[in-house]
Amino acid sequence: MKTHIRRYGFGQYLAGALLTRLSDEMDGQTLLLLSLAVTHRVTLGADVLAALTASAAIGGPLWGALLDRAPQPGRVLAGALGAYAVGFGILATTLGHISVWQSVMVAVAVGSLTSTISSGWSSRLPDLVSASQIDRASAVDAASYNVAGLVGPAGAGLLVMVWGGIPVAILLSGFILAAVPAAWRMPAVPAKHHQVSGFLSDVWPGLRTIASSRALRRVTVVSVVSYFGFGMIGVVAPLTAQGTFGRAGFGGPLLSVLSAAALLATAIYAKYSRVAPPEVVVGATPFIMALGFVLLMTSSRGLVVAAMALLGIADGPQLAAVFAVRHREAEDTTRSQVFMTGASLKIAAASLGMALAGHLGASSLRIVLVVALAAELGAEVAYFALP
Repeated sequence: MKTHIRRYGFGQYLAGALLTRLSDEMDGQTLLLLSLAVTHRVTLGADVLAALTASAAIGGPLWGALLDRAPQPGRVLAGALGAYAVGFGILATTLGHISVWQSVMVAVAVGSLTSTISSGWSSRLPDLVSASQIDRASAVDAASYNVAGLVGPAGAGLLVMVWGGIPVAILLSGFILAAVPAAWRMPAVPAKHHQVSGFLSDVWPGLRTIASSRALRRVTVVSVVSYFGFGMIGVVAPLTAQGTFGRAGFGGPLLSVLSAAALLATAIYAKYSRVAPPEVVVGATPFIMALGFVLLMTSSRGLVVAAMALLGIADGPQLAAVFAVRHREAEDTTRSQVFMTGASLKIAAASLGMALAGHLGASSLRIVLVVALAAELGAEVAYFALP
């Protein structure tokens, strides 16, 4: 194994993961802008994006089982990346040229791979670093999500304006394909990790592992409930920008403040990860997010910017801490399923939160903020209440 690690370093892993996550962050914005250009309405893009994200809950456990069973999980991940790249290219180039239900079905198929191309990477991290390095490595891994979140949406908007939606969609598919070699070269797992039982019976151990471990159960429930509220920020940001700054377009810079704060907070957490157990970090972050949503209810520009920074300060370390708990508690035989089942639930919760915020936001931003605040307080209560 050590020979494999020398030949395949953490840098290669991080480059492949970052390319994948950057594309993932840019996909949604590209689809929305492409829908607007083709149909002159954002409705189609919103429906397709909802299908793309919600279907992650379906595919996560299945692909997690495949990764855990495979003697060379990197090759399974590489196949998922290739399929996603081709599927997203088809989805983008046919958007507006085929019926809505056909686009939605393509989005469901492609979206079932979403948790694989993000958390599939993270689940294999222990194959590359030692146990003493896993906390810091997982924090750096989590920071790559923040980097992608900082650069992705704004970059997608700029590139679509300059090049148009289709060329950018092709570029994003190219990003995914460029990550395939890094996934393919991941080291094989020891023979003792191979699975011999039936595939369908291997789909559920991830859920059982989460349910049977107090630490995993708590961080999973807390992060999923928290992400239901946090997922509303995609709607909250432009509406807040419209009310506070007079232009919805300032929602983009507000989201950049959030991502920059998340990146900085994650970097600090990576350096001082041993100061507080990851469970404590997960338990504290919903309260910080709740405070952020309270500040967003004010009309002060300074407090609104501070609120976005607080949301980022909570989001970045929360993800890194959840990763650390999963790496610590999951067995090698179920790690991919634990990661991808948890990611699937979070993606689905965020998608549901965004959809609800879209409907509520049509009548009142304050109602959206109250619901988001209630979700974060609910996550905090769950942290202390769960046995």
